[in-house]
Order: sequence, then structure tokens, then C-alpha cells
Amino acid sequence: MKVTELPAGRALDALVAEKVMGWRNLQPWTYGPPELVGTMSGQDPDIIPTRAADEYRVVPRYSENVGDAWKVLEKMHDGGWFFCVTQRNGLPWCSVWREDGDTFSIEGSVTDVLPVAICRAALLALGVTEIEGG
Repeated sequence: MKVTELPAGRALDALVAEKVMGWRNLQPWTYGPPELVGTMSGQDPDIIPTRAADEYRVVPRYSENVGDAWKVLEKMHDGGWFFCVTQRNGLPWCSVWREDGDTFSIEGSVTDVLPVAICRAALLALGVTEIEGG
């Protein structure tokens, strides 16, 4: 599946965590510390990274929460990227570029919201165009 077709949700969040934020060892939620067990939502399990023994963190909802999506832009900026967040034709739009002039942009569709546009633009800027195996 193409990144531009990924809807908001845990699959997009996990892809951003890995490719943009640098998280490693992502695992589907199948086990975890007692304080997190039972906090997951039905058929769409959360994804967690296992970084070390007894250390668990739930991947933020980058594609659904503007505060979490902003962390993606901050990470990109720390890596030398610039960004513009605005609207085009009433839809959320985000472009991400480097000083060399190469521009990577994504325009949302009618169902997209700003966090999705941010996530997609960041992934495209880093050269991630499809889900592996998709």
C-alpha cells in the first residue's frame, strides 16, 4: 500500500515511529507490563516497541493527535528539514523540504486531518513511499 493511501491509525503510527522517529523492535501488542494490559482497543491492537527487558512504551498516536504529530515535525526539523503547515482548498496540507530545494509535499483528501498530512509528508520526504510488502 502506498503511504499516500494510509489512513489514520496504528499502522501509520508504527511506520512513523520506525522510519521517522527511529524507534526499533516494534512488536504487535501481545504482552506487556501489568499497568498497560487492558488498555488496548479491541480489533486494532496498539503497537509497542520493546527496547530493553521490562521497558515498554506505547507508540504515540502521531496520525490522530496534533500534539503527537508536531513531535514528528520537531524531529524532522532537528534533522535539517523545514516545513510548512497550512490549508489548500480547505484541506490540511504539509510540505517538508531541505535547503537544497527538493520539496516533498502531501495534500490531504476529504477524509484526512492535519496529523495524517504531517505523517505522510514526513515519510515521503524520507523516501518512504510504500509499506514494505505492500
